[in-house]
Amino acid sequence: MITARRWIAIVTVTASLIGDACASLIAEVTYPRSETGMARSAPRQQLRAIGAASAPVIDGTFEDPCWKEGEWKSGFLLNDESGRKAEAQTLFKVAFDSAHVYIAAKCLEPKMSQLKSFWGPRHDEGIFNDDCIELWFDVNNLHQRSYHIILSNAGGVYDAVDTQSVVDDPKAANVGVKTLVTDTDLSWDTKTVAACRKDADTWILEARVPVADLGVEEVLPGSVWGFNIGRERWADGPEFSSLTGIFQFPLERYAEVHFGEPRVVASLEGAEDIGFGDNRIVLHLKNPTQQQQEYRVAVQATSGQTQVLTRRVRLQPGMTKDEQFVCRFEGTGVYRLLTTISSLRGEKDFRQERVTPYARTVDLSLRSRNYYCGETAMVNVALHTGNATREQSRLRVALIDETGREVASDEVREVRAPSLRLRLNLSMLRKPGFYALRLVLMDGTGEELVKEEQMIRVVEAPHFKEDRR
Repeated sequence: MITARRWIAIVTVTASLIGDACASLIAEVTYPRSETGMARSAPRQQLRAIGAASAPVIDGTFEDPCWKEGEWKSGFLLNDESGRKAEAQTLFKVAFDSAHVYIAAKCLEPKMSQLKSFWGPRHDEGIFNDDCIELWFDVNNLHQRSYHIILSNAGGVYDAVDTQSVVDDPKAANVGVKTLVTDTDLSWDTKTVAACRKDADTWILEARVPVADLGVEEVLPGSVWGFNIGRERWADGPEFSSLTGIFQFPLERYAEVHFGEPRVVASLEGAEDIGFGDNRIVLHLKNPTQQQQEYRVAVQATSGQTQVLTRRVRLQPGMTKDEQFVCRFEGTGVYRLLTTISSLRGEKDFRQERVTPYARTVDLSLRSRNYYCGETAMVNVALHTGNATREQSRLRVALIDETGREVASDEVREVRAPSLRLRLNLSMLRKPGFYALRLVLMDGTGEELVKEEQMIRVVEAPHFKEDRR
């Protein structure tokens, strides 16, 4: 962090001196440190799902062989950020086969006579106002989307898709400040089957969730999902608790559940912020097995068109390797990056899909649209481009008067980060009036990639007469 601050200070001072000496339009360029406005998450809890050799019967008895394996997980925390454990605890296990995920939950309840089941076996509506278990599955583990299922003790089912995205905060005074935007889509439905049983001091839930409902063809060996489980208790309450101390948001705080042993360990670098133009993606690979493996890797980029990049990779036991791909996104709509790894025999080992809604390639925001002659204007700029395109780009800034004449221009010849702040010197604007502030993103050859404009108004500074009385 110290190095970054020193580097930013050097850039700021140098640009400022150039602006003063040469009366440049761009008096100063800074690259503020990105801020999310959210506290960093603690290390995520790690769970290991039980492989089910035979599918359990969903009857609420837990007599099937898979439930005899592993330990019951507990330690639910109150959903109030206090870190305190719930008074009435919940124990659970997760099992799986290629087509389903299974959940077993024991809800300890010292006041069973107060168990709430008013809403009954309804769909959606208010079934979460009964005593219930809530499940969240982030199958891509990318903190973008989770499938939310609520199962009540009375047979009610609620299902929705919760999404979140971290975006530039339009209300922030500084560039680089992020905010969390969330949404819930109730149109999604699941064919989850559940059974409930009530004992003297416990109510029990057993459920089967088809992974096809979660957008997954099959549970791949070694795959890791984001997962959270919560409980709404109304007896002597309410008392809301979960494994992680939160409910649906933020997804970064979900636990991670591991399904079996992997045949390949893979992670992507550079895919976190895909954007317009060329995106350099690095795929980190490791062979965790005791045998040589040969993989077929495919990276598919879809925007207006689809680009598929494939190659074969051979790895000795324990060997690691990095593979680099350059993917191109163009146009508007949704950008999809799908990465798959399979054996030469066709066995699927890894699948990850990242979906990014199209954002304007150049976003600019002004602290004000009204200025005095000779004043400076602060402009925040966010570039939603691929990292490879940005590294080769230049940013041209110009002021256009009401006749369409360009009265001043300047360039940022090296764009070092996706967010930057410009301090513009308006002293060369001799006449009051309306001006178009135009930003043009150009490639290394000077060809225009995209253009963005906003209007500003410049007026004469007020003059005050000296009062000699």
